[in-house]
Amino acid sequence: MDDAWWGPAIPLPGQPYFCLAERTLPGGLLINASGARFVNEAAPYSDVVHTMYDVNDTDHAIPAWLIVDQNYRSRYLFKDVLPTLPCSDVWYDSGAAQKAWTLDALATSIDVPATALRTTVVRFNSQALRGVGPDFHRGDSAYDHYYTDPSVLPNSCLAPSGSPLTTPSESSPATWAPRGACGRTPGRGSCGRTARRSRACTPRVTRPPR
Repeated sequence: MDDAWWGPAIPLPGQPYFCLAERTLPGGLLINASGARFVNEAAPYSDVVHTMYDVNDTDHAIPAWLIVDQNYRSRYLFKDVLPTLPCSDVWYDSGAAQKAWTLDALATSIDVPATALRTTVVRFNSQALRGVGPDFHRGDSAYDHYYTDPSVLPNSCLAPSGSPLTTPSESSPATWAPRGACGRTPGRGSCGRTARRSRACTPRVTRPPR
């Protein structure tokens, strides 16, 4: 087999966590090693990883980071962590997640260009405020709105990000089930969470070797 049902996963200590709703909720964005978005974060999980593979040779999307801020964390469950509660220190100690008070500090902690990250977040926020996603068509399909927040209007899967407290976590592709005869090994992945105050959080997404 040369393919599988992939899904972004969080490489948490002990066991990777399959990142489903966390990346589609409003206020989160996925970035590559250059600090730029590269995919519709709310797309079907297998499509997201296929894109990671497709662009990785040029855009270095494996691993990638999921960025969320404290506004996000104050509203939504992340894995089994209730809104407003901090993520486990084990996440940060393992390197699966990072946190910072500014985008520049966050960029340093995850080794992406600070200027590029700021530019990406500003552009993302300007589109989110208008409820449109022309770069990657986030929110165009019905699927995009399945794991989102219907109280967020006009686009339930788009909201600005970047309030003070930010926590990035690492994310990688993982196999959901084989499709055909798969010769790839499962990857690890992670999603980002934010700490007590609002910051932008970025999870790192990687893929398994082909």
